Amino acid sequence: MLYFVEYAIRDIEDYLLEERGLLDTSANRSAIESELSRGGYSIYLTVDTEMQHIVQNTLATWEDYPGVSGAAGEDKIPQSAAVVIDQKTGELRAIVGGREAPEVRKGWNRAYQSATEVGSSIKPLSVYGPALDLGLSPASAVVNIPDPIVGWDTETGYPAIGSEKYEGIITLRRGVVGDYDFLDWIFAASAREYTGPSGKDLRRTLEIITLNDLGKPGVIWTLKDALPIGYEVAELDGSRSEVLTESLTLAYTGIRRRAEKRTQGGP
Repeated sequence: MLYFVEYAIRDIEDYLLEERGLLDTSANRSAIESELSRGGYSIYLTVDTEMQHIVQNTLATWEDYPGVSGAAGEDKIPQSAAVVIDQKTGELRAIVGGREAPEVRKGWNRAYQSATEVGSSIKPLSVYGPALDLGLSPASAVVNIPDPIVGWDTETGYPAIGSEKYEGIITLRRGVVGDYDFLDWIFAASAREYTGPSGKDLRRTLEIITLNDLGKPGVIWTLKDALPIGYEVAELDGSRSEVLTESLTLAYTGIRRRAEKRTQGGP
């Protein structure tokens, strides 16, 4: 809980500093913090205590962190942070600033103090949501080329995309799906209305992994010689614009089902 409470106090300090026209100094913050603790204030938080506990416990016990080699050759586990926001109200429900629960007051809270790039997770808010507000649809065409953007203050003049594969004119639907290699296979192998499949290596062995309520692998389906025969992305609308629904129909020559073994004490 300390991560959330200390962030809330920091947020209140920011507000009062601005409201009172005070400089952001250690002395002014200390005075406001003393006022909050002794001034008879009632402070109401939006935290979901159960959710806060679940997120903290998940970050502390997660077993699939990537290893990072240390200077002495020892593997180190990278740090992590998480924030949960109620999408309907914008209220914060959980804030966890590190893998372990804090043992000291005013420790480093990576959830808001680390200058970490958010990556593509910001796209629904910064790109796709505004695009829908402007009247664009999943079928609208945009240009994916290395071309300077007005106001983008970097050496190239445009953001990096993680690869050098620029597609030219693409639809928003293709941009949302994103996995070009998998998508290229689907488009190449899917039967057309008149021509049928046209790509190479049409059949693949696929593993479809379902996740349990803890986000761990549950039932795994292995499809032998899978061949896509239908693909569809549902139209986005205002009531569920944050949800992308894809439907993929596959033909296959063999199927196997297996369940991952649950560890002791698991669900």
